[in-house]
Amino acid sequence: DIEDPSIIYDEKSGYFYCFGSDNVVIKSQDLVNWTGRTTYFQSPDKAQSNSVMSFSTFPSVKKWAKAHGYSSDETYSGVDEDRTPLSPDIVKIGGTYYLYFALSKSEGANESAIFCVKTNDLESAVRDKSWDDAGLVISSCGRHSGSTVSDEGERESFKAHYDEANAVHPSVITTDNGVFMA
Repeated sequence: DIEDPSIIYDEKSGYFYCFGSDNVVIKSQDLVNWTGRTTYFQSPDKAQSNSVMSFSTFPSVKKWAKAHGYSSDETYSGVDEDRTPLSPDIVKIGGTYYLYFALSKSEGANESAIFCVKTNDLESAVRDKSWDDAGLVISSCGRHSGSTVSDEGERESFKAHYDEANAVHPSVITTDNGVFMA
């Protein structure tokens, strides 16, 4: 019951960790029997709570949330519904684990962003919800001003409209030449 799973093996703990949308993580030693359902951030998952989510521990998320009209306390109370981390993708480069995830202001709005957090100790990060903010990777702002043509063919100035792109579903590829996101 994990949506958008991303699985990685942690040599130190001997567990495979499966991260999913809605702030859910589980672990397994054999990829068959999964246990330890919990959250990977200090917020409830959508399936367990109707509470609003706050990512106040990550400066990059706070800055993005404030710029996109979240409430003054920078929680998700100003959006259409509870928004949780979407489509996580986790990779290990050297001795560091990088967890990429998306946040979206509302479904279909294309006001989304992909962020990255990191840790050198995956088991502790999951257990203690202790990730280091690695920053904003990319965002789709959704709105911009300009002169557009309405469906009726009339010119409309400064009408907000949405970009075609949407910064969701990160996919990280590592090669000998570096790290790329698709």
